[in-house]
Amino acid sequence: MPTHPLHAALALHKSGRLDDARLAYERMLSTSPEHVEALNLLGVLHLQQGRAAQAAAVLGKAASKRPDRSDIHNNFGNALRAQGDRQGAIAAWEKALHIDPADADAWCNLGVARIEGGDVDAAAAAWERAIAANPTHADAIDLLAVSRSQRGAHAEAIALWRRALSVRPGHLRSRENLAAALQQQGAAALSRSSAAEALSLLDESIRLSPQDPAGHLFRSDALRQLGRLRDAFESCQDALQLDPSRPEVHHNIGNLFKETGQNDQAIAAYQKALALGSTHPATKLALDALTGATPDAAPQAVVRDLFDSYADRFDAHLVEELGYRTPTLLRQLYDRVGGGEVRRLLDLGCGTGLSGEAFSDTSAEMIGVDLSGKMVATAREKGLYTRLHVGEVVRFLEASTARFELILAADVLVYIGDLSPLMAAAAARCKNGARFLLSVEQSEQAGFHLQKSERFAHSSDYVRQIAADHGFTVEASERSQLRKDEGRWISGELFCLRR
Repeated sequence: MPTHPLHAALALHKSGRLDDARLAYERMLSTSPEHVEALNLLGVLHLQQGRAAQAAAVLGKAASKRPDRSDIHNNFGNALRAQGDRQGAIAAWEKALHIDPADADAWCNLGVARIEGGDVDAAAAAWERAIAANPTHADAIDLLAVSRSQRGAHAEAIALWRRALSVRPGHLRSRENLAAALQQQGAAALSRSSAAEALSLLDESIRLSPQDPAGHLFRSDALRQLGRLRDAFESCQDALQLDPSRPEVHHNIGNLFKETGQNDQAIAAYQKALALGSTHPATKLALDALTGATPDAAPQAVVRDLFDSYADRFDAHLVEELGYRTPTLLRQLYDRVGGGEVRRLLDLGCGTGLSGEAFSDTSAEMIGVDLSGKMVATAREKGLYTRLHVGEVVRFLEASTARFELILAADVLVYIGDLSPLMAAAAARCKNGARFLLSVEQSEQAGFHLQKSERFAHSSDYVRQIAADHGFTVEASERSQLRKDEGRWISGELFCLRR
């Protein structure tokens, strides 16, 4: 028995022989021009090959012949959308749904049109209807997951992408989206120092998308936080094989070499990152710290990123693990010089408000400023400050018109080398007789220098000279142990300057 011409054409179509299939459909229509299914399938084929106008013409004809066929109206809508006629496409899909309210494809396509028109809620509702009609509709599940992710419902989005892959394991878009979402959540966990959680997320992301070097880089950061430096280095090597021209890979390798005391290799890695076009200031700062170069200050972006990532655990880590006590030591020094209550206090680099806590009973008005918005948000929750500002401390002082009787800078000058701009700006904002309390990490070298920790150290003579140059006298000072770093105490000096 000979094969029906439509079946033969459809077999060619399904096998990917699209040109041969098109000729077969056209031959059939030359003898049966009203054959609805041939028109429908030819329209779909035209659309597959990018001929939207021809697709719309034959599908429109098919829809007029069989107005009761929801699938034909759905295909017609796809052709109209491809032509740029979104309203016409919506009308076609709505007609398909009037015929068959359970047409999942039409609901899915209608959702895409709604999102293109900016109606996010209507789009999500359409995709939900598509999934209700066909719980295995991977495209609708994926699109709904994207919508949920864009609204911040990341856990729900991840669950939806996993569902899409469970019903269609080969659904590439869901696979890529899930890998990206897991990578993003892994990076977020890293910023909270939840390295074990991050590693689990990133391992799953890499299984889904093993060719993405970013996943391997984030994984190396998670392993580094967990102290698994050898494994972290192997993840960097995986990223390097995938993209040897990526500056971040070489920066991460430099960090690992530095952490293991292999400074020459670290220098070479940082230099390679810069040669490849690294624009992140952390690379140059790390290289400066190892080569003995001394910039005037740490880049603001480095300091801001550090403390934004540190805000959630700052108090517990600094005080409980590192023994940080500089605010308390400054308060004791203030009390020893007879400092009493003042009208207005300025806390430079206020962070989460540890100095605010130590000096909470010394002023009627306490103002804080810090580069890190997340640190300021944590300080605001404590309710200690009259006002809080996000910004760089010297620029804040230069822009301010207020006068202060007491200024604090606890653990701030470690990110500033040249103290002249800060001293000048602080002096201009001090009332006569005002005090400026500050801490520095101690340097036995003249002046200031950038340490391998990427923090600045200042000599006592340098601080005293800069203070005198800007009209301050040293009312009191003392050497002290400020905090721990890798198990050893950091020596520093506290100063109470008087204007």
